[in-house]
Amino acid sequence: MRFRHFFHPHHGEVFLEYTKRLTSGSPDEVVFRANIISAKSPEPVGDVVVKFAPAYGIEGHKLLAERGLAPEVWYGEWEPVLGNFVVVMDFVPGNPCVEELMSKQAASVHDAVALLHEHDLVFGDLRPGNLIAVAGEDRVVLIEFDWCGKVGEARYPRDINFNDRIPWDHGVIGGGLIAKQHDMHLLATLPPRRNAPTAGYTARPM
Repeated sequence: MRFRHFFHPHHGEVFLEYTKRLTSGSPDEVVFRANIISAKSPEPVGDVVVKFAPAYGIEGHKLLAERGLAPEVWYGEWEPVLGNFVVVMDFVPGNPCVEELMSKQAASVHDAVALLHEHDLVFGDLRPGNLIAVAGEDRVVLIEFDWCGKVGEARYPRDINFNDRIPWDHGVIGGGLIAKQHDMHLLATLPPRRNAPTAGYTARPM
């Protein structure tokens, strides 16, 4: 890969050692697993995911990462030479939320959406595959901020998948604006189990 190094405020100049490609087939989005190498440490200082995408809602991602509701961001900038947005984020061990959420997990997803909406941001793609239940913890982190952006500006892709298995809000159209109501509609399709604990979510210290 041509993107090999960047400057980090705490570690200085760091280098990426790519270990595995995580996506295949899509020319518009490429995702890798990598180690972050620093001259200041004999061991890797980070286990990360590196994503290349034509657009990315880095503002929303960083906002949620500050509260432990998204993977921590090491780097996120538009790279003109590559013609892509490059995002380097922590690898989060866990599994997509393809089943019903426990109460604490559901609370973290509600917290994430509420925080975005408080800042006039929308997520747009609140499908189970974009919610990762963190291994060994009672929280969920959001990933895939490609559609995330400001209310009145963020739009769905024109070729959005209208598969019957995806319960999009009736107002969703290809190329149309993403509304807070659309997020709330998908959020309502992710109920917690009735027998789950009811304790609230505790955010990671900033």
